[in-house]
Amino acid sequence: GRSPGTPFMFRQSSSWKEEEDEDSGPELVPPLPVRFYEAENGNYELGLQRWQTTFEWRRQQKADFCLEMPHQNLALIKKYYPHTFYGRDKWDHVVYWEKPGQMDLGALKARGVGEDEIAWHYMWQMEYMWQNIQT
Repeated sequence: GRSPGTPFMFRQSSSWKEEEDEDSGPELVPPLPVRFYEAENGNYELGLQRWQTTFEWRRQQKADFCLEMPHQNLALIKKYYPHTFYGRDKWDHVVYWEKPGQMDLGALKARGVGEDEIAWHYMWQMEYMWQNIQT
């Protein structure tokens, strides 16, 4: 694992790419996170392509702001979907525990919580982890 304070981002000369956004003009894609570089076995171009796709999805989903939004279904989802952040392993990785086979999707749907809300909850949890636990 990485020790606290170790940078997660790095830049190669071409990593700042300007993209046009129809609504607000050019937008800079942030430097490549190390985990995207590592996910592509050190291939910078593939890592950057993966990051740009992810960055666009995050922009569309407003992922950077989801923790500021009220999570109206948190208690319901936790009640009918067994999952939690458990702690850390011996290498200091965050341990996330879940039992998807024990999710009571029928109970969630009966209470107005569908697949879109569950997907949003998962995004919310991962943002929480990256911003508050895995810093």
